[in-house]
Amino acid sequence: MKCLALESSSMVAGAALMEEDRLVGEIRTHYKKNHSVRLLPMIDQLLTSCECTLREVDFFAANIGPGSFTGIRIGVGTVKGLAQALHKPVVSVNSLEALAVQTPHFPGWCTPMIDAQKNLIYTAAYTFHHGERLIHQQPDVFHILEWLDMLKKSGVSMLFSGDAAEMHRQRITEYLGKQAHFATALHRMPAASAVAQCAMEKAKEKGLISPKEMVPLYLRTSQAERAWKQKKMEEKGSES
Repeated sequence: MKCLALESSSMVAGAALMEEDRLVGEIRTHYKKNHSVRLLPMIDQLLTSCECTLREVDFFAANIGPGSFTGIRIGVGTVKGLAQALHKPVVSVNSLEALAVQTPHFPGWCTPMIDAQKNLIYTAAYTFHHGERLIHQQPDVFHILEWLDMLKKSGVSMLFSGDAAEMHRQRITEYLGKQAHFATALHRMPAASAVAQCAMEKAKEKGLISPKEMVPLYLRTSQAERAWKQKKMEEKGSES
């Protein structure tokens, strides 16, 4: 079973081809967010290098978010278009699980964080036990201070990844001290190979869906709720 997976939810653009448990090939850039002109040439170059055709791909996968609204739409639209044209199924992978699966050997919680602007973050918490991913916090939107308060109370060691982890690194370190650890540069951002790995696992668990069923995952709260949450957390931060 072959999977062609795309990553476009952040500054990273990538395509990966996986066959069962073997990564056949991957192309990735972390340069400029011009995914609309990069993804299709990446796919062509990848398949040519791996001597594979689109018709030989059994299913397609995309990172459906959360992340860059435009990037997500480009990746999801590309996958849906290819799958519909070739009458193939698809698999949806969210960016938080794609980040977490890159660091499965960390003994504590893997806590990917993606910037949602104005001190809000998309985040979740996972652990891995004998290769199985366990969810401690479902993907959601939090104010950074609210999230750090929750993590500090847990007393567990955390491995942070994602663009928001770098953005708030100093604040995370000050809040959590020795609880906080950070992913290396290779595992800091979501990769198409991680999307492919998650997708292959889901496909084996009957996670294949039709292209029409694939929809972006934005996880945005309403503007009023975001403003209220930000005001409350900033008031709390000024009191401490």
